[in-house]
Amino acid sequence: MDLAGCELHEVIRAIHGGDRGGYAPREELGAHLQSSLPWRQAPGVERLVDFWRDNFPQCNVERSGVTSTLQSLHRKGLKLGVISNGFTASQNTKLDVMGIRSLFSVVLISQEVGISKPDPRIFQMGLEKLGVLASETIFVGDNPVLDVAGSRAVGIRSIWLNCRGEQPPENVACPESIASIDQLVDLCQG
Repeated sequence: MDLAGCELHEVIRAIHGGDRGGYAPREELGAHLQSSLPWRQAPGVERLVDFWRDNFPQCNVERSGVTSTLQSLHRKGLKLGVISNGFTASQNTKLDVMGIRSLFSVVLISQEVGISKPDPRIFQMGLEKLGVLASETIFVGDNPVLDVAGSRAVGIRSIWLNCRGEQPPENVACPESIASIDQLVDLCQG
């Protein structure tokens, strides 16, 4: 891909401007990048999406405090799991790049299981695979609709990871929130 005199911070700004916090459809992000960066010859949206899917997962970096928090919870003997919407190869690569896969007893990826958040069935599947009850489970996620509403629908205690200090949508109850993932350790003391 050939950008004309573009600085890294400009590319990062363009990604952040079109990614909607990781929830923009990749085609939407590709169209945004195609129109907002100074290409010598603009690639097609499909090419940008393919490039993103092939390369982005290997560049994944953890949100601050993720590994240390997961390690602390794992040492306490808690069963940990992941429920993620996305492509199986991409999500697995991200877990491997961050080196955290071994901390999880269960990894459910929407493409692999054929169900996506906020569908309560994917959360129920997670409970069954972990062998735990909803009443003894905490689900943490950064999306009020996909994560909080979906997990609450099956009776799971849901905590919104609200790093940006946003207000939840009017139609979604988010009774608990944390600003950083490391706050989860204190919530799991009991």
